[in-house]
Amino acid sequence: MQLIQLLILMFFSFSISAQRILQVEAGNYARQNTPICFPCQGNKAIALVNEETAKTIAVLRNFDDMCCFILDAPLEAQQTRRYKMVNIGKLQTPKTLAVADVLFKTQDTRVLNYNVKTKYPAKGKPDYYKRSGFIHPVFTPSGRILTDPFPVGHEHQHGVFMTWVNTTFQGRKTDFWNQQQQSGTVRATDEKVRQLEYDKMTVLRDELEHVAIDSAKQETVVLKEWQTIQTYPLTTYFLFDISSNQANVSKDTLFINKYLYGGMAFRGNSAWNKADSLNYTSEMEVLTSEGKVKANSNHTKPNWVTAYGMVEGKMVGIAIFDHPSNFRFPQPVRVHPEMPYFCFSPMVEEGFHILPKQYYFSQYRFMAFDGAPDLALIEQVWQDYAFPPKVRVVSR
Repeated sequence: MQLIQLLILMFFSFSISAQRILQVEAGNYARQNTPICFPCQGNKAIALVNEETAKTIAVLRNFDDMCCFILDAPLEAQQTRRYKMVNIGKLQTPKTLAVADVLFKTQDTRVLNYNVKTKYPAKGKPDYYKRSGFIHPVFTPSGRILTDPFPVGHEHQHGVFMTWVNTTFQGRKTDFWNQQQQSGTVRATDEKVRQLEYDKMTVLRDELEHVAIDSAKQETVVLKEWQTIQTYPLTTYFLFDISSNQANVSKDTLFINKYLYGGMAFRGNSAWNKADSLNYTSEMEVLTSEGKVKANSNHTKPNWVTAYGMVEGKMVGIAIFDHPSNFRFPQPVRVHPEMPYFCFSPMVEEGFHILPKQYYFSQYRFMAFDGAPDLALIEQVWQDYAFPPKVRVVSR
């Protein structure tokens, strides 16, 4: 009798778990190719099965125990779609990588490269420009490169990177951005890098150090940063997310002073750099969510910025989206009138500080594309990022 009761209980429990349904509600916006993340449940890897089409959708469980997938078909505003949640086995164990660069791909096409190893500038340039823990190259789907790792004339800017500029630490000026000042720098820690890959989705987490350097060349690690990069399986354009969690691990407050630039930055291709006589061909153009261009967008507060121009005879570009949860959203942007770079800079109007043991969190989405900016598509990507579909787990 006890055995029968046990079998009934096991069957009942299995039935309940098999009937978990993920309900996706589009809300006020039409959805297409939308990345969706929701809190994972249980200790099993899952897949989703569309109740209408029976199509199976891959799900990646990231380092924050969020389950992520790409919406499998368009979903009109105010419409709802349901997916069966199916257990498919053990959770994936993250790859623990040796100190090596990580190339992200989707459908065997290069998306971006994350530089774990220390990179050096061109021969003849000082070694204080060396850098690790930054992104370069960022590719478009056609394989063209959007970034520059050590641009001529500004070798302290590095592809996609996040750094503070005008700060005060222990009573002295500390500049983590302008490495030529030799008062600060940023580097990967050479600790083990963790990576998860599943069905053309990739997520990586690395640790960086923001290091203050005093007049005696003594170093102090001020901030430890855990940076997460996640890519999605799209091919007509590329999407990737960067989240940054910085902790003040020193015994002193870091003051980020009011200043005209600093923060999450993008440095464009050498073809857009007038100082690079060997590679320059034309200027990088800028357009923001407010309709501002390079000439009038500096220190405005857009939801997103797109930069674009000609590379290898073809128009290419990138859009970067500021998340509504970010400090002082919408953050002012620094758009340089001549150089091909811009950054989201929360200290433009007022400084702030990070106390010992305090954290500073931020997140941004990036969209790399070929051709001229498709403003309707960019705005759709912004809506998905800022106002994602509502997701609920329900029972049948």
